[in-house]
Amino acid sequence: MENYIAQAFGVLALIAMVLSYQQRTRYRLLMFQIAANLLLASNYYLIGAYTGCVMCLISMARSFVFSKSHTRWGKSRLWFYGFLSISVLAGALTWGNFYSIFALAATLLLTVALYSQDTKRMRLLLLFCPPLFFVYNFVNHSIGGMGSDIFCFISALIAVWRFDVRKAEKKEDRAKPDEISADETVNKI
Repeated sequence: MENYIAQAFGVLALIAMVLSYQQRTRYRLLMFQIAANLLLASNYYLIGAYTGCVMCLISMARSFVFSKSHTRWGKSRLWFYGFLSISVLAGALTWGNFYSIFALAATLLLTVALYSQDTKRMRLLLLFCPPLFFVYNFVNHSIGGMGSDIFCFISALIAVWRFDVRKAEKKEDRAKPDEISADETVNKI
């Protein structure tokens, strides 16, 4: 029964994580990340994947602080370096096996991505995190976590397409009618 409860937390985390990638603003993305990390931390704790659990708890605190980057205290680069350091220390203290490195690497990469003020760069960096967590979730038998990673990867791809690729294509299309080469002008005359 406990395994079903653990997996249910993973499925709920999946829903929150997918929704996070579809948010237009950095703040809303971070708020959905906090909810997803709380649910995943519960999932990891119940299945005995303690490195993942602690990484999610750190990620919750990190997302909260980074959501306050508009405040004086939230702007400090010390937070960025502090979260990187705490993650490495926590990863060492909760080390379960070789695969713990995947949860740690994903957390470090997420810290870099979420610290970024550039949402385009953030979305691109977020593409690399689900594959790392997928390996960790596969080894630890987190069904919800694996599903979350698959859907997050797909969701991140969709977000990159919606907000970055498609937007760039529209700008390019708008620029084309104004761009008439000298050869085209001569041919029209």
